[in-house]
Amino acid sequence: MITKIRRLRRKFSKDYLILLVFCVAVIFVMGKDILSFYSSRKLLRLKRSNGLNHNREDSLITTDSITTMENTTTSVSTTTKSSTMSRTPSHGHPGVHPIPLEWCKDLRWKYPQVINVTVENINEKSFKNLTPIHSHPFDYIYNPYQTCNGNINILSVIKSSAGNVDLRYVIRNTFGNVAKSGPNRMIFLVGFSRNEDVQRKIKRESKFFDDVIQEDFIDNYYNNSLKTVMGIRWIAKFCQGAKFILFVDDDVMINFKRASEFFANVKPGEMSTLFSGNLKGNVKPIRKEKNFKWPMSLQEYPYDCYPPFLSGGTILTSGIVVKAMNQVIPYVKLFKFDDVYIAIIGQKLGIVPQSNNKVEMGKRTKRTIANLIAKHGFSRPRLYFRTYKNFLT
Repeated sequence: MITKIRRLRRKFSKDYLILLVFCVAVIFVMGKDILSFYSSRKLLRLKRSNGLNHNREDSLITTDSITTMENTTTSVSTTTKSSTMSRTPSHGHPGVHPIPLEWCKDLRWKYPQVINVTVENINEKSFKNLTPIHSHPFDYIYNPYQTCNGNINILSVIKSSAGNVDLRYVIRNTFGNVAKSGPNRMIFLVGFSRNEDVQRKIKRESKFFDDVIQEDFIDNYYNNSLKTVMGIRWIAKFCQGAKFILFVDDDVMINFKRASEFFANVKPGEMSTLFSGNLKGNVKPIRKEKNFKWPMSLQEYPYDCYPPFLSGGTILTSGIVVKAMNQVIPYVKLFKFDDVYIAIIGQKLGIVPQSNNKVEMGKRTKRTIANLIAKHGFSRPRLYFRTYKNFLT
């Protein structure tokens, strides 16, 4: 009798477990649909409310401006035009409206301002009818202007958080050993820290290594675009002889040997279009307002998608491209996400981002850094040092 009871208990326990797993699976699948439904409803309410705010000074796109862009962009089909105009609210207020997906394939003609240049034909006359809208009004605190004496083959430009002092020391003693050798150079980009102890450490770094570029804007995530612009402006003024530019985040490990091999295979005719890295396409802005790292309102960016862009952690490009970007930057509205902002500037110059399968960002695979140019995920100094010693020495 006791044996039968035990068998029945095991049988019911197994059936209960199967039922529980089934219920969890159903909840998971339906939960995603429910969340998607409520997210779309929230976004719809946000779009409608934005349509009523027609007096906002920061509204970028109005019904009239959409019509103007339709007239100046010959590649847009009649279907796209009609779908764009159908977004006009019935009450007639020229509010902010999301631009349809078709418009995002080429923001060159839409994101302020309209610029019609290429890297090859850019000159002072290219902007004679345009007014600068981005002045970058910041001053240098530390400027290693003597870094690039003579012609430089590869300039490694490392965006670093001001407080990552230890990580910068590790980089100098690993990847930096080869990145600063021979005709190559390396610099760090940092913003100003409100932490006095961090600023004192940066002062010592600058005095001892003379490889830190710092301006007086506050160092935080949403100022990464300012940090990138600082680097581009510095290269155009103080490192004009640099042939290749390697933009890197400080939590990305670089295999300099592989990077050098990549640059060595670039043909002279490819220099004016070189823009390579981990390509992201068909990425849409996320309209969440709170508790999210990448919130984007319709007022800030009234398009349904971002242009194809390279993850900001690693970008391989040329000095020719960077100097052309520096000329365009004053005429392009600043955008808070640096990788998207650089892609928009590239589009203004007719540059198409190129996918590089040797650059690994935001994902974990079994491929080691020995087989790659760049690999993301080394924000801890000890991990960075140990991995570099194990695979690259």
